[in-house]
This record gives sequence, structure tokens and C-alpha cells, in this order.
Amino acid sequence: MKTVKLNQHHHNILSYYNLDHLPKELIQAVQFRSKELVVEETYSFSQLYIIVTGRARVYRSTQDGQSHFLCNYIYDGIIGEVELMNGSQTVESSVVAITEFECLAIPYDICANEINTNHQFLMTISESLAKKVRDNADNLVSLAFNTGEQRLCSYILNNANDDYFSDTLTEVSKLVALSYRHVLRILNQLCNDNILSKEKSGYQITNRKSLINLSGY
Repeated sequence: MKTVKLNQHHHNILSYYNLDHLPKELIQAVQFRSKELVVEETYSFSQLYIIVTGRARVYRSTQDGQSHFLCNYIYDGIIGEVELMNGSQTVESSVVAITEFECLAIPYDICANEINTNHQFLMTISESLAKKVRDNADNLVSLAFNTGEQRLCSYILNNANDDYFSDTLTEVSKLVALSYRHVLRILNQLCNDNILSKEKSGYQITNRKSLINLSGY
């Protein structure tokens, strides 16, 4: 993670959330590399993150160590608003960057005070929470009714960086609710069909249109 100087785009985002009145020395623009952990469950929030650019994946671990994705990817909204509205500083879900990922970091205590006094900020958080409920419902439908091939193709599309997919396959198998061997069989078939190309450390998407069709989009 590195910090960058606040620019006009950042100020516009703060204005959208009605947070442009906050002292700028309290706000940081932070950038995460692809695959870098943004927040980790069970740790404590010191800052909330307003997403500026990039994509990240949200997942939660069960007691037996299995990872279950809550959202294939996020690209806007706030990281930590669920905990904020519950009055908790304990991170409930892990977030890891898929691409280069930039956020505005604002101290948790400041945000906790704003939801009590700032109507527009509260409304934008409510809208973000409503979107997450809808996205989670879509994921449940996908797991229940989409085929394994559809789920894996959709996952590849959502998590590829510049059409290059390099996630750890043991983790992918957990996230799409397939066995490791089943994931390998599907990937091999996609390569045979010239939809993917196997590279040294991942897979290159060579026929994006066909991959979209197989995903059920």
C-alpha cells in the first residue's frame, strides 16, 4: 500500500458523500497492488475506505478454514459500512485487490460521528448497503442454479486483470464451489476450445466473447 496526493477527483468523491467539509489532513488517498489485502476479517478497523478506482474481491472464512466469496468483485461504494452501521470496529469480511485499487481512507471515529449528523452521508451508506444485499442475492442464485462451468467462467471474467487470470486454483475451487479437479477439467477444456491460453503462471483470455457466452451473461 502507498499513499498519493489528493486530487480533484478525490475531492469530487468526498463531495458526493458530503464529506468535503472534513479536514483534508485526516484523509488519505491510498493505493493497493493487485492481490494485496485491503482489510482482513477479525482485525479492527482504524479507517473506512471509499473506493475510487479498481476492483476487489470480498470473502469470508468459516470455522473449518474454507473461504466463501460474498461478492465476485466490488468497484464502488464503501468498505466497512456494514460494521459502521452495526457500531463495530471488527472487520467481518476480508477484501483483496484484484487490480490496482485506490481508496480514500477516513478515520473510523470520524465516520461514526458523521452518520449521526450527516444525512447525505447516511443515505449514501444506505444505498451502498442495499446494493450489497442485491449482489449477495445474485451470488446465492448463481451458486444454486448456475452450472459449475458458468460459475467458473463468470469468476474468470470478473477477476482477470487485463484479460490475464492468475488466481490460486485451490482458492478458486472453494470460491466457486467446485472440486479442484473439476476446475482443472473445465480450464483444460477452455484451453482446448481456444477460449483460454495456458501461460506460465496463469491463463490468458483469448476469446472473451465465447467466455462471456459460457458464463451465462
